[in-house]
Amino acid sequence: MALGTSTRAAPRSATKPIVRLLGMALCAVAALAGCIPDGDSAGVPPDDTRALLADLDLTTNSPAPAVPPALSPQFDPKITAYAVTVPNSATAVTITATLADPARTTLKINNQPAQSGQPFLVENLQVGPAQPVVLLVEETVGGGVTRSYTLSITRAASPLADLASLVVSAGGLSPPFDPQATSYTVKTGNSTTSTTITATPLESAATVSINGQAATAGQPFGPLALALGSNPFTITVTAPGGTAKQYSVVVNRGASGVADLAALTVSAGTLSPAFAPDTTAYAVATVNATTETTVTALLADSSARLTINGQTVPSGQPSSPIQLQIGDNTVTIVVTAQDGTTRTYTVRITRPQSSNNNLSGLTVSAGALSPAFSSGTTSYTVTVLSTVTETTLTATVQDQTATLAINGTGVSSGQAFGPVPLAVGANEFRIVVTAQNGATKTYVVTVTRTANANLAGLSFSAGPLAPAFDPGTTAYSVGAPNAAATTTVTATVADATSTMTINGQAVTSGQALGPVPLIVGPNTFTIVVTAAGGAATKTYTVTVTRAASSNANLAGLQVSPGVMVPVFSPEITAYAVTGTGLFTSTVTVVATVEDPTATVSINGQAVSSGQALTIPINIGTTTITIVVRAQDTVTVKTYTVTVTRP
Repeated sequence: MALGTSTRAAPRSATKPIVRLLGMALCAVAALAGCIPDGDSAGVPPDDTRALLADLDLTTNSPAPAVPPALSPQFDPKITAYAVTVPNSATAVTITATLADPARTTLKINNQPAQSGQPFLVENLQVGPAQPVVLLVEETVGGGVTRSYTLSITRAASPLADLASLVVSAGGLSPPFDPQATSYTVKTGNSTTSTTITATPLESAATVSINGQAATAGQPFGPLALALGSNPFTITVTAPGGTAKQYSVVVNRGASGVADLAALTVSAGTLSPAFAPDTTAYAVATVNATTETTVTALLADSSARLTINGQTVPSGQPSSPIQLQIGDNTVTIVVTAQDGTTRTYTVRITRPQSSNNNLSGLTVSAGALSPAFSSGTTSYTVTVLSTVTETTLTATVQDQTATLAINGTGVSSGQAFGPVPLAVGANEFRIVVTAQNGATKTYVVTVTRTANANLAGLSFSAGPLAPAFDPGTTAYSVGAPNAAATTTVTATVADATSTMTINGQAVTSGQALGPVPLIVGPNTFTIVVTAAGGAATKTYTVTVTRAASSNANLAGLQVSPGVMVPVFSPEITAYAVTGTGLFTSTVTVVATVEDPTATVSINGQAVSSGQALTIPINIGTTTITIVVRAQDTVTVKTYTVTVTRP
């Protein structure tokens, strides 16, 4: 049935399955008595096939569609269940139901009284599940038949996929927004690095996606990063009914014109004035020792490019080392902005002439400097033997730009000066170092040539010297063991022209004197060296201390009468004597020491080595104790003899 037009019944054989199913479903929703589906017609009572409803018409409040909605199935007075779909624009329908016999029947629609053939308004249709409208026809005169007709109305989903508004935070749309216009551009500055997009659809149930990602309708989506140049964005609106519409926005981000530095430093020193982005000329004062520098420049805009002395350098990274010459050195830093704008910064680094007038080394061939060389020490002495008749000096400057002269003669750094003859006595050498800037420093070396009364070597066969020999040390000691009864002395003069005596006896240099007897205890040796011509003498004293004997051994031990077991040995200290006889009341003990300097006592009585001593013995056992004390009085050894008398 066309909208607002009655539709007559279709053949029952064609509509039977659909009508039956719809009738069952709608009766369940309505839960009305008397709606009992059968096998012939949906909702037709089996005992009454009279037509109570003559016609059923339907109109909507939306503009007439090209194809008007129709009842399904077509209206048949004996069919009680129908369905109809109305467009999304329809929020209300008008139902006109015509009774077959208005005089005998009454009509209610949704439990509200309705007039036959008069429009009845059903409002607030919702998109979604079918909304049932129940028409109840009741026969008030006659048989009292009641019959329900159910009309299920489905409101179609909205096909509207338009936007109500579109806002881009990066800038204004061009052209201004119009729901029907789908292409826009936005122009923004370089400093704008991101944007949000807020899309609000006209249909609240519609969904929105931006570049394929779901977005919340009416809420900012992003931030979305903006690259330099064109940034396209596609906004897709999908209506509840599935209709989709696309809007496009191209955000054009302009190139940066920032050609400033944010920071600038040099490793050679401090900028003057202090860095400021708008100040382009700087000076740095450095020291002569600074031979190179690096420059570190930080871009205010990372999209700019940076060169230092023509070489590309990453922002914030040190440049390659820049060599610094004496005088002014200009470093040029060029910043090129993204749009081609350039700015040039210059740093003038001044490296002064060297003021270094130090020596790094100073040696003399004749001997050793005193004190040891140090660049800050300017005065030195050297003492040499009379046999040293000349010397060379070698001076090395710390800074190769410095020059030097020795006793007024120019000399190359590191080259030997001389040989220079040495007079007896003091010989002065003046080394003048002149720095690159003219500053001078004078080092003085005084070489004194003296008569040599030193020994070059000294040794004793009895033992080593303490301390170790040194020509400048004149007092020594030697610890000799007791076994060293003699010693030899070998002394060598440093100057072959010198002579020497040992304990007053003339001795040839390098020849051994001795053997010289040593007593236990200290033995003093005096070595006097006389320089050639008697110009100087030097006396060395050595005390050789021969240690006392530590031998506390017996060389022999005899006990008689009787038999001593075991056989005597100096290392065995315990013995037993048997076989003395019943009537033996004494024994004789003879103890002989290995070292005649040792002393011996028997049962506490001092005896001479080899002296016999009679000891009374008792019946049973008697212990005899022999104590030997070495010459050193510290070493003691005790022997025991146990004599058994039956």
